[in-house]
Amino acid sequence: MKYFQGSRGILFAILLLALALRVWGIDSRDIWYDELLTIQQSEKSISEINVDVPTPIHYYFVHLFLFFGKSTSVLGLPSVIFGLLTVLLVFLTAKRIADERVGLVAAFLLAISPMHIEFSQQILFFSYFTFFSSLILYLVTDFIFHFEEGRFKWGHLLLLVFANWVNVLTQMLALVLIPVQLLFFCYLLAKNPKVMLVFKKYLALILILIAALFSILLSIGSGGYASFLETLHIGFERPITVGYSLSSQLGSTIVSSPMKLFQAMFSWFGIGGGIGLPVYVCFFFIGLIALFWKKVSRSAAFFFVLWLAAPFVVLFSVRIEHWFEEKYFIFMIPVYLIFIALGIVFFSEYTGRLVREKISILKIKGFAVFFLALILVGIAFLAVEPIKSRTAFGFPFEGYAKYNWRKVYDYLKKNVNENDRVFLVKGGSDFLDYYYAADKNESLLLDEESIMKLSSKEYSHLVENQEQNYFISIPDYNYLFLSDITTYEKIKMVGNFGIYKIRFKKESPVEIKRDAAGEWEYYEDFRTSRYIGQAHDWKNSATTYSDVPGIPETEGFNELVPLNSGESFIDYKLVLPEGTKSFYLKSGFSLDQGSSFQILIGESQDALRVIYDQSAGELSYFLPEMKIDYDTKKSKDLFLRMRFNQAPGASGELNKSGLKFFSLSSRLYDGVRFPEDYTPQKSVKGSSQEYLYNAFLEIEKSSKWTHATIMSDGWIQTNDGFLVRIYGTKEANPLVFKFATGEEERDCDLEIKSFANHDNPFEVYTSQDGKTWELLKKMNDNVFKIDTFSIKDIASGDLFLKFTSEKEGVSSQIRNIKAICK
Repeated sequence: MKYFQGSRGILFAILLLALALRVWGIDSRDIWYDELLTIQQSEKSISEINVDVPTPIHYYFVHLFLFFGKSTSVLGLPSVIFGLLTVLLVFLTAKRIADERVGLVAAFLLAISPMHIEFSQQILFFSYFTFFSSLILYLVTDFIFHFEEGRFKWGHLLLLVFANWVNVLTQMLALVLIPVQLLFFCYLLAKNPKVMLVFKKYLALILILIAALFSILLSIGSGGYASFLETLHIGFERPITVGYSLSSQLGSTIVSSPMKLFQAMFSWFGIGGGIGLPVYVCFFFIGLIALFWKKVSRSAAFFFVLWLAAPFVVLFSVRIEHWFEEKYFIFMIPVYLIFIALGIVFFSEYTGRLVREKISILKIKGFAVFFLALILVGIAFLAVEPIKSRTAFGFPFEGYAKYNWRKVYDYLKKNVNENDRVFLVKGGSDFLDYYYAADKNESLLLDEESIMKLSSKEYSHLVENQEQNYFISIPDYNYLFLSDITTYEKIKMVGNFGIYKIRFKKESPVEIKRDAAGEWEYYEDFRTSRYIGQAHDWKNSATTYSDVPGIPETEGFNELVPLNSGESFIDYKLVLPEGTKSFYLKSGFSLDQGSSFQILIGESQDALRVIYDQSAGELSYFLPEMKIDYDTKKSKDLFLRMRFNQAPGASGELNKSGLKFFSLSSRLYDGVRFPEDYTPQKSVKGSSQEYLYNAFLEIEKSSKWTHATIMSDGWIQTNDGFLVRIYGTKEANPLVFKFATGEEERDCDLEIKSFANHDNPFEVYTSQDGKTWELLKKMNDNVFKIDTFSIKDIASGDLFLKFTSEKEGVSSQIRNIKAICK
């Protein structure tokens, strides 16, 4: 190679460049959530890691490097090393399949790859995954050439089996590469079937080794791989669900356009969108032509094409429970860049040859090198901005905001005093714990749920003896859990986080006021912290949001639960509106075996009487509703106590008793009444009026849906405002809305925003008598969407809307409901 006499020097320079780009800024970069989880898991023992995760390889390395420190530069060093070794492997592979020139260009392209640089710094498995995948690529390539030369290297095959085993212990999607290799080796054996006869003993030995390693694989991580394989679904009927980065670029949580998916993925695989994407794509196809044009092994060419094509076949034909992100196919980058390197070298050589022939009179040599250098300089120039602007998820997109916990840490170190408290969203303190490390004052950083663990006296003491309290939040504080029991002032934005000063407050007794129509209601479902500020007293009680060890877990919603066996209660002191003679009390709760629930009322805390008593012999759900006579002429004060007598669970743990909600109101609600409940939205032609009902579930998290429903047993509103079924059955526990449209014949337009998982579909029905139902739609496409329906000629005066869900849980959600009747 006369143009590359100093190829070793060039390779060394490329490796130095790769190293510089991968260590640049690593000591000051901010970690993100997945990295934090990796660090927390890696701090456990090796045996605990083996039990907890089915892909423990990168946890082993982080566990080892934790002995040398906890900084991003120390814990990110294994990723840097594997990233650098991958650059070297890509050189060796490209050199093996083509020549040294292609190897150097491919190594250079990987050295400046923004995606590979990013994941060569992160404290995650992606750099390891790319390295082991590249090692497999190299071993198969090298085996092909030895095979075609008639020389078998069984050591290579054994090493290949081991490399695959380590790879699947690094990332589950390494399984995609197994059928790629098996398909290719079947192709090789089909070309030369005599190999099977000659080496059948060795092949049998390898198959036994693979089976043994696979059995070990299934046992690691408490059977995580077995569970993963069980969830695989083969078929095209379900759409491909994508995660944060891809959904932000595609404008959807599912893949509706394969072309947009390819554009997003190969932008990240290359040097971004814009002009960089078509440049890389053009050279890729030139490289594909060159691979078959040149005297390159046809088997190797087939394997490289298979490496890129087969994963997409799997992606479009096999569905997994987890969403898909482009980074899960990061193992494709080396082959993609090798094709591009082949294209660049082929193009520069061909162009150089043409130019030399046209101006041969000048007798100038080296045109190919000149054009090659010119192309690489241009690519390097195009890569500068993508390298600088890359994020943990990809390239910035519209609406992207970069959050930086390190900047928050720096701000707190300068501004927070020793006796101050800093509250964060649930799990947020883990990030600052990482930066504070051993310097942290244990009482400084508190997750918001720590307030849920306080007793009534402790919370009152906190209110009366407050130092300076700060809150760090991403969304506006008004939407956060603690906002209902604090006053707050926003003082600064740091790293895209809001820094607030907050003060806790107590609002007991609660004075209930009538609305404009003279009605009143007090409703509590424990979705927020409001109950702490408004409850008069509580004993041995907390919501499931508090993460107290031993209490039942609830997904997406909160309920008030006993903290231990024996008596637990919550008391409210309410001041009822003047003129009240009676009210309606409704509650929803569960009781486990041997437990009981009571409701007590009285004019004072010392004069309570039992008005409701319920026990259970097994786990049961109750939804009692009662009318209470209570004349405010005697006293407007009402003490309300809800009390559990909790039996220990069968295993000694707490059982599943819990209070879902309770409400006091001046009337029973049995649906929406037009126009009494809702005034006209606007006038339309003629004398008719148009009325709008909006549940405001998702945005305002309003609870007025409880007024509009006549059947809701089993359904609950999540912390995000959505409606989901948490117990019961599809047939026995529908959610039914009723709209009384008046005596005139009307038309109603329904707008339903929902999300329905494939395995938990919604069915939506309408009726005009509440008995005969018409199916409007079955929803199970795994997409957040809005469906609209028009119901014509409602002559009965009533419109019923019924929802059923196949299964319990938050996998399917009603996110909002609008009804416009005219």
